[in-house]
Amino acid sequence: MGKTVAVCQVGGKFLMNNDGSMSYTGGEAHAIPVVPDMKFDEFKSEIAEMCNRDMSTLSIKYFLPSNRRTLITISNDKNMQRMIDFHEDSATIDVFVLDGEVVAQNALKTVNNRARKAASGTKRRTTATDPIIPTAATIYTISGDRTARTLSVNPITPIATIITAFGNDKGPGLSSSTDNLIMGVGQEFNSAHDFRDALRMYAISKGFIFVYMKNENTRVTAKCKAAACPWRVHASRLSTVQKFKIKTINNVHTCGGGVGKNGHPHASRRWVASIIRDKIRDKPDYKPAEIVNDIYREYGVNLKYHQAWRGKEIAQEQLQDSCAEAYNQLPWLCERIRETNPGSHVTLIMTDESRFHRLFISFHASQHGFENGCRPLILLDGRSLRDKCQGTLLAAASVDGDDAIFPIAFAIVDSESYNSWHWFLDELKLAVSTNRTITFVSNTRNGLEEAVPQVFKDSYHAYSLHHLTEDFERVLVGPSQMVKDALVDEFKQAAYSCSINDFNACIESIQNASHDAATWVLESKHEHWSNAFFRGSRYNHVSSNIAELFFGWISDERELSIIQTVDMIRCKIMEIIYTRREASSSWSTILTPSMEQRLEMEISNSSLLSVLLSSGSVFEVQDDTVNIVDIETWSCSCQRWKISGLPCIHAAAVFNHTGRNMYDYCSRFFTVDCYRLTYLESIYPIPDIGKPVNKDSNSQMIVHPPHIHRPHRLRGRPKKKWTESLDPSKKLRLQNCSRCGGSGHNKLRCRELKQ
Repeated sequence: MGKTVAVCQVGGKFLMNNDGSMSYTGGEAHAIPVVPDMKFDEFKSEIAEMCNRDMSTLSIKYFLPSNRRTLITISNDKNMQRMIDFHEDSATIDVFVLDGEVVAQNALKTVNNRARKAASGTKRRTTATDPIIPTAATIYTISGDRTARTLSVNPITPIATIITAFGNDKGPGLSSSTDNLIMGVGQEFNSAHDFRDALRMYAISKGFIFVYMKNENTRVTAKCKAAACPWRVHASRLSTVQKFKIKTINNVHTCGGGVGKNGHPHASRRWVASIIRDKIRDKPDYKPAEIVNDIYREYGVNLKYHQAWRGKEIAQEQLQDSCAEAYNQLPWLCERIRETNPGSHVTLIMTDESRFHRLFISFHASQHGFENGCRPLILLDGRSLRDKCQGTLLAAASVDGDDAIFPIAFAIVDSESYNSWHWFLDELKLAVSTNRTITFVSNTRNGLEEAVPQVFKDSYHAYSLHHLTEDFERVLVGPSQMVKDALVDEFKQAAYSCSINDFNACIESIQNASHDAATWVLESKHEHWSNAFFRGSRYNHVSSNIAELFFGWISDERELSIIQTVDMIRCKIMEIIYTRREASSSWSTILTPSMEQRLEMEISNSSLLSVLLSSGSVFEVQDDTVNIVDIETWSCSCQRWKISGLPCIHAAAVFNHTGRNMYDYCSRFFTVDCYRLTYLESIYPIPDIGKPVNKDSNSQMIVHPPHIHRPHRLRGRPKKKWTESLDPSKKLRLQNCSRCGGSGHNKLRCRELKQ
């Protein structure tokens, strides 16, 4: 289509013909040339100038080339381009220009005439020959009894639409795009099912109810449910091709609709699913309450909450297309990650039976951030997914310069075991650089105690205090709850102690209360969890429950496919990288905000300490004890400088005394420059993720879901909500006595009562 003339007709009115088509009479016509790349605002501006009208009040509509029953509205560039495309074989386009102010005045006259007739006792039915008044912005609404159609006028804010003779109670914001669903004789559908879906949507959008006279795979006939209404449609399957075609239609309504405000009989749960399916794909945490509001706003249908809930479940099932199909899309997903995020490390492992076994993903942006901006510290954790096909999520993360968790890699495996962790660490070793010694923090369960030193031979392995505390509480059998709480506190204090003397003092306290507890602590390889004995640098990070972070991203929706789970994690990491990069762009300090705050605290607390020079770089600092600070080796006898990476209170006193720049003695990982390097690279979107994969373009690799053996205790419907894990010490304090205030019992078992 090179150039087409748009014949713009304005000032007339529409009439309904006997065959259901519409004609436009009266007014005047103008011609405007239309080119393929013409913009809507440009087109509307020319019409407004030509017709001497206010551009803001104009509504522009047109008919499809083969359908003069339904007006299509042009409201943006996309609509404009569609109109041009539809008329690519036409020399002219009939465009109808409606002025909102003029239409409202004409509508008011019509309403007043009908109101006067109603007041005089003359009742009449609105028929198909009455003028139709389409408009985009009016000042009045028309309401009335559907049988007698006695009309009344109520002035309101100009946001409503005048009800036409068809009874078009579409509801707020209903789009006119549904007008194309049922257009007329000759329209074809792929199947009877597609025709019935289109018919259902059409009836809901137009606000009427139909009933089937025939409903078969080869033919479908439906009519309006209202008595004496002539609307009727018949479609049947073609004999030559597998298509379903409308053979006859009477698109005239005399009933004025008939659907109330409490719902629509055709708005089934599967219809809801078809409406929200695309939204669920892009927003898996789409809430039923949001669905109810959106359906009403877009289609004028009031849903019950349970309808929205069930519709969402059906949409999720349709999107997932069974658990097997989701696993079968994994090869495609791996290819797309490598294409869109070059340098990413992605590995998919299957069994000999082509069943899913393991999936490892580490994005290039995460690798770059860890190697260039993060401390050589990796936290490891894992947890069961418990989705429909089950599986276990393994995660590895570091800590950025502001002490926030920085995701490095994650994997989904069939089960958490020594073999799974060994494989995960092998893949992690390929993804990250091993040029520096790395400190790992993890629990010792499921083979991690053996796997970490086997794969990363020169690394340091710190045991997670969170998990050690759980193990410690299990051996505390016999002592009262108060004694147990005291022992747990002493155990944690032993882990945080920076000197051997402080550690021994904690062990002595435990020994005095329970010999067995002290024996367990000394036999638990304290060189892997106590600051006083640990040789690596874990920067005061003593626990590894980072799975809480990953599961927080997907906890709102448990019934996710493996594809959705992976993509939700990807999206969250992408968001974290972007938001933290943007936030750091305005920082003007040398260190990150949290580290600046810590350093300022050390400086303020060091002002009263006494400093004595011993040699060129060695100083004696006195508080409650005597501490030796060596600024050349960045060390203090209190060990806190080495453990945290920031100058301790004693080092701060030395720098205040000598006038040295304290920032020169802070770990580079805490600087803003290093922080920005962490978030320099981006994770890029993956187009079409979650949509059905084109089998012709996908590889021939087929992935089946893993075998699922649900234990008897886990049979039945999985829980919908995550149960947040609490620190074991907190669990023991949940029960408090209202009589004596003690913990571990209630007032019925209180000893004070017995005394």
